[in-house]
Amino acid sequence: MSKSDPKPSFRVAGLLCAVAVGLIFAPPKVTKLVRTHVRDATRPGLLLVWTNVERASHKFRKPRRRRENTNRRKRLRTKADEWELRYRKLRIENALLREKLSKADQNSPYRGTVGQPLIVPELLQASVLGEETAKLWRAGKFIDKGTMDSVGKSALVLDDTNLLIDQGRDENLLSGQPVYCGRRVFGKVVQVGRWVSTVAKVTDARYRGWAQLGRRTSQGLLFEATGILEGRGEPLCRLELVKLRELVSVGDEVYTANRDSTLPYPMYYGKVVQVKPGTQFWKIWVKPAVNETNLQTVQVLRKKFNPVRMLGE
Repeated sequence: MSKSDPKPSFRVAGLLCAVAVGLIFAPPKVTKLVRTHVRDATRPGLLLVWTNVERASHKFRKPRRRRENTNRRKRLRTKADEWELRYRKLRIENALLREKLSKADQNSPYRGTVGQPLIVPELLQASVLGEETAKLWRAGKFIDKGTMDSVGKSALVLDDTNLLIDQGRDENLLSGQPVYCGRRVFGKVVQVGRWVSTVAKVTDARYRGWAQLGRRTSQGLLFEATGILEGRGEPLCRLELVKLRELVSVGDEVYTANRDSTLPYPMYYGKVVQVKPGTQFWKIWVKPAVNETNLQTVQVLRKKFNPVRMLGE
């Protein structure tokens, strides 16, 4: 008999049909007994199939849930950062209003006319060049002209220790201009090329900036002692020249102190994380507020003549 002979299949099918017809007319006790034996015989296989199905479905669901949780955490983190910036803005405005109120008694009783300011601030947004792009730029890979064209020295910034931003002298950038990330201080411009510039972070050893301590009180944020924030090439900065008679504690906030009429709002440096007394001054360590890991854009503060005053001539 050949393998393609259909007779055995017909015989098995006929036997199964006969068994099915017999079970239909069999007494309930017999059908119950047969059903129990069939269920017990197939139970291990069913359990194995069910376990494999559960494992497969869990394996496919787990990456999806992980992606959903990651996206949800990112959205919540972005929302929290936005609310933190708004909260800090309101605290700063409240502190400035209290300063104005405390000086109200010193003002003239006559109402003056507010004139147009001569200098107005302007924030220029710049993109931070990644490490790979910065290396190519410093190596001159993006410029196809040679030094005979006087392009290299005027265009490239060769300092390998600082971040590069994609704005330079063509946008009137100058060394020393402050660089912000939102309302937080990131650093300052230290070297300017034709199209790019280098930025020293607040943690870099060459960074110096006037700073003031902000203490939270029941009435809001209160500005107190001033000093100089210094970078030391470490994760934390040091706030120097704060005398021992000043009140300083862990958790105090640190803001810029060199305010003038062109930029009256102080910017946020970070938070005091460690304090120790010295001989004459406090030893204060500050954790910067800017996390540079995923930083892509910054704002450079420029000051220019008020166009309204210029048009009035």
